[in-house]
This record gives sequence, structure tokens and C-alpha cells, in this order.
Amino acid sequence: MNVRLLGSAAVAALGVALVAGPAAGQDRTSRARQVLRAEVSHQESRVLRLGQEGTLTLTNLTGDIRIRPGAGREVRVDITRVARGRTEADARRGLARVTVTVEERANRASVETVRPAERNPPYRVTVAYDVIAPPGTSISAHSLTGNIGVTGIAGELSAVSTTGDIDIRDAQRLTRARTATGRIHLANVGNDGTLEAGTIAGSVLVEALRARRLLVGTVTGAVTARDAAADRAEVTSTAGAIEYAGPVALDGRYELRSHTGHVRFVVADGSGFELRASTFAGAIAPGAGLGLSVIRRDPHELVGTVGDGRAIVTLATFSGGIVIVRR
Repeated sequence: MNVRLLGSAAVAALGVALVAGPAAGQDRTSRARQVLRAEVSHQESRVLRLGQEGTLTLTNLTGDIRIRPGAGREVRVDITRVARGRTEADARRGLARVTVTVEERANRASVETVRPAERNPPYRVTVAYDVIAPPGTSISAHSLTGNIGVTGIAGELSAVSTTGDIDIRDAQRLTRARTATGRIHLANVGNDGTLEAGTIAGSVLVEALRARRLLVGTVTGAVTARDAAADRAEVTSTAGAIEYAGPVALDGRYELRSHTGHVRFVVADGSGFELRASTFAGAIAPGAGLGLSVIRRDPHELVGTVGDGRAIVTLATFSGGIVIVRR
């Protein structure tokens, strides 16, 4: 998600939408809970023989997805469906109509929640997936409304939710982590190519990341990347602070942009780069131990070089300060 700078009118409109949306959703949820008092549930487990490097696709509508590594060559999926209705009959109707389909072919499988097209049904069904998979399994996880948590998967991994948090740890081939409303936390993750992470309403925290190219951003929230090693990084926030800390690669490219928020860039010792920093309403503060040779400086812009100057670091904010320090 490469979020570019937006005008103040767009930011204000987005803020109104985000405030109104959750409030309306909470009212609807509260009314639903008052009415849907009856509850029934069903649990089942499916074993998928995909081998140690199979491919699994999970698609959920409402409910959490949790994935962790296990020994052996099989994938185990524990499925819990919980239906709530105005009466027990309504709840059982929901349990019968909202189902899970499983398709398995050779070393590939898909698990999907299926819901009929009904307008204002007298029930609500959530489905939770708990998955134990060989570490080498490639996994694509999608949830419309629900959190996604993944630990210890070395195969190619993608996690997308519309409304929900994403927490991924110890993933060696993470390609994408996205949510529209929710926070993102990535720890000890990597990718030989491009790693993309983004949310619209929420913060992003990245710790111990290794990637050739990093694309990370949010519209409303802060972005923090610590111990990040990437040849190229694009980090953006419309309304929030940005912090990036890590080594600068030879001939690397790093771009940090915020509309309303401070920008902080922390470089490892020995990193050389050309600095291009600009702000409309804020101060630019290079650290004393940075070793910066100034080429051009005025109240709103600073251009200079550190070391060999081969990499390029671009830092920009409209209303916020900029800090560049050496670790």
C-alpha cells in the first residue's frame, strides 16, 4: 500500500467517515446482541495431506484465523462455528446455512466459509479457524471481519483482512499483510523480494525485518520500523508519525513521507547516503554525530551527504518535524 500525501480536506473527510463508521457499526452490533440471545455451536477438524511444502488457501467471512507450525506432513484445521439467533431455531438455521467447504487436490487445498445470500437473516454466525501446518506450507489467509495471527511459517505467506488486526511472527517469506481497519504487527519477518504491509485506520509496527523492497503505510496511524534491513523502502502515513531504523544499503533508496506527523530516520554506523529532507511547518534536525556535509539548507529544506553519498534518503512531511540520527 503506497499511500501518498492527501490534502487537508481529504484527511478531514476520511476522519469523519472513520468516526461515523465504527460508531454506527457498534450500534448495530449492540442491537444484534440484545436480540440474538440463543446460541448453538459446532466443532470439527479436517486433516489435509499436503506434504511439507503444500499450499493452503483460507477464506473466512466473520471470525479469526490462527496459524502455527507443527511437525509431520499434514495440515490440521480445527473449525468452530458459533451461531446466534433470536430463538434456538433461528440459531440452528444459521448453523445449517453458514457452512465451510474444503477442497483438496494433490498438494493444494482451500478452506472457505460459505454464506447464502439472505437479507437481514435472524441469525449471526462466526467461524474460527485454528490451523497447524508444516512450517514449509505456503498459506494465503483472508478474513472479511476477524483477526489473523500467524507464527513460524517459512513458506510463502499472505494475510489480508478487511476489519481486524494482523499479527505475524517468524515468517521467512511474507509477501503481504493488509487490513482496512486494524493494526499490523510484524516481528522477525522477511522476503527475498517485495514485502508489503498496510492499513487505512490503524498503526503498523515492524520489528526485525529483512526484505529487498519494503512498502508499508497507513492513512490514520503511526508507522514504526525497527531493525529494518531493506535495499529499498517506501514508508508513508497521512495522519501519523513515521520512524525507520536500520542500515542503509549501498545504492539503496529510502523514502519516508507523512502529511501530519513527525519523521524520524535512524541509520546504522557506517551508512552513507544523500539526504533530501523537506517540511512545510516544522524543523529539520540532523544529529550532531551524523557527519553530514550540507549542500543546501533553508528553514524548509535540507540537502546534504553522509559518507560516500551513494544511497538516497528522502524525508518529507507537511506539518511535522524531521530528525536524522546515527545509532
